[in-house]
Amino acid sequence: MASYLSRLRAALQPEYELEREIASGGMGTVFLAHEVALDRRIAVKIVRPEQASAAATERFAREAVTLAGLDHPNIVKVFTVGERGGFHYYTMQYLEGETLAERMRRKPLKPEEVRRIGRDLLDALETAHGRDVIHRDIKPQNIFLMGGRAILVDFGIATASGPQTVAREGSDVVPGTPSYMPPEQRYGWEVRPQTDLYAVAMVLYEALTGRRWSWFLPDDVPDWSGVPRWTMLPALKRALEFEAASRWDDARAFRRAWWAPRALKYRVRAALLTTAGLVAGGAAALLLRTPPAQAADLVIPPFAVDGTDVKLGAMVANLTYTYLASNPGLISVAPATASTLDPNAIGRMRAKMVAAGTVLAADDSLTITVSLVDREGNPTAVRAVTGTVDRLTDIACRLGYEIVRAVEPAELEYECQPKLEGTPAQAIDLFLEGEEAFRVQDMERADSLYSAALTIDPTFTWAHWRRLNARRWLRVSFQPDLDSLYDHHRDELPEIDRRLLDIWRTPFGQERLDKYEQVLAQFPRDPYPWLMYGEDLFHRGPLAGIPLDSARTVLHAALDRDPTMGPALLLLSWAAIRGGDAAAAEELIGRLRASERPDATIPVEFLELAATERFGPDERRAAMRAAMLAQGEGGGEALMDFLRWLRFGLAFDAAPGQAWFAEALLASPLAGNPALWV
Repeated sequence: MASYLSRLRAALQPEYELEREIASGGMGTVFLAHEVALDRRIAVKIVRPEQASAAATERFAREAVTLAGLDHPNIVKVFTVGERGGFHYYTMQYLEGETLAERMRRKPLKPEEVRRIGRDLLDALETAHGRDVIHRDIKPQNIFLMGGRAILVDFGIATASGPQTVAREGSDVVPGTPSYMPPEQRYGWEVRPQTDLYAVAMVLYEALTGRRWSWFLPDDVPDWSGVPRWTMLPALKRALEFEAASRWDDARAFRRAWWAPRALKYRVRAALLTTAGLVAGGAAALLLRTPPAQAADLVIPPFAVDGTDVKLGAMVANLTYTYLASNPGLISVAPATASTLDPNAIGRMRAKMVAAGTVLAADDSLTITVSLVDREGNPTAVRAVTGTVDRLTDIACRLGYEIVRAVEPAELEYECQPKLEGTPAQAIDLFLEGEEAFRVQDMERADSLYSAALTIDPTFTWAHWRRLNARRWLRVSFQPDLDSLYDHHRDELPEIDRRLLDIWRTPFGQERLDKYEQVLAQFPRDPYPWLMYGEDLFHRGPLAGIPLDSARTVLHAALDRDPTMGPALLLLSWAAIRGGDAAAAEELIGRLRASERPDATIPVEFLELAATERFGPDERRAAMRAAMLAQGEGGGEALMDFLRWLRFGLAFDAAPGQAWFAEALLASPLAGNPALWV
């Protein structure tokens, strides 16, 4: 063995420094290694020398190519493949978590944990099956749990749909793990996507009940005790039908049925999708019945500061919220983002608890104490966290952990994302100020603050991503930067941002809408994906036959999660005017007017003018038109405002007003102004 290891180490050097063996299977062995050039830990899988026949090495190479083509967050990533010193190998993502098998031995899983695992596996299989890849060996040992998500590994015996290959030449034994084989695989019949769905269901059954699935014949009567009757049994029962044709049609159908009881509280169907394409029939009525968001477990307003730097309270609170929000499924959190705490805004969030925190600053040391106060005023103490100003991210990370412990003592699978170690405190400070500017729709200021953070730390990937978001709202060209971020730094972003980045690069249509649904189901309390979804439906949905009410419902869901979110207020005001809803327009414009800064692209005044044009009495509408025309005739900046109004007026479905202005312009001195016709 020593000679074997030494030869392998020598073959992989100098690019890879082999550390230790971490797993071994029938054909391959996996080692932990250090990739020198990129200074990262990776896993290296090799063909065991005694198994390195021509057929085995061909199958091994095919496994690497298959995995490399399945770019999905719930499938292990392959980086390189090759042969050195007689060793056939490929390098892949090193998974630092534990397998589902290890987790089940350590402690039972809660139903909600099993639900998330099932969702992740089916999401992965949808991608694999879309490329006609059938895994054939789904079992707890081939499922890693890392960072709150399940990752599928070991595609060593994957195949295409159809007749099965045998495990060894000259044998009639099919490959796979007997105790986790679906019926058609066990009996050597053809395999298909439903084969993997059965295997996933076997794993989920075991995770819920602690028992292996042992129903192999059509007339056997399974034991369903331990499977939640109303929320999980129907989806699982169909997936475990003996006849493949009786199971779910595909992974997407199984995932939707599996996730629906939980996601029903959050999901919004933007339109009814048919095989003919996107259609609008019945979508508005469906969306208007969408239930409101479930109350968050916790809202985190800016903390009080006992010291000189009052911004520390907002920084610590915002960072803590960021870390908690990036751990979906532990506790649901919502930010109170107004610089001045607004009790009405917090009340609209309907949180079960509010984090009342104090930051004690003494020289460079900080002590943060937090109590979680419920609606009746009862406090729950959180263990105090101490640290130094230059390690603010560590403080917020540990504080998030202590909050999770206080709310749900048994739920300690907590990870701090994004990784901000090494990012200067000043850059983080500017970044968080940019976040606040973004939420009140001052996109120019947000862009400036994100840029300032990047000046201090050009490697601050998260600031790059958020700056692209601000520039998207400013209608500034950003596609080259977006492509560069995706190609070189995507994996450095938190999971939710990686998935939103993927959505941006997906053309508008059914696939893009489905990706939104998946993100909303996984991160139901985060307001930003709801905002992105609503903005997409607002601008692109009508072109695909999706009614405006769909966008309005999604945007209301964003506000339900963050009532201070200015971009959602802007688009909802716009949609209310276009939709002829005078009462909603008045209420929304009033909330927008009360926000701290005016919008950078469409001023509140324009919305008020559009509302007057649509809903005002004749006398007021006539006075507004005359005043606008006189303002335009004044020239200078007033003329530019007038021209902007003419441009946006069309977008508010104010056709009578546009016709009036067209006639008035032709009869006014403005008709001779070249600026009017540029």
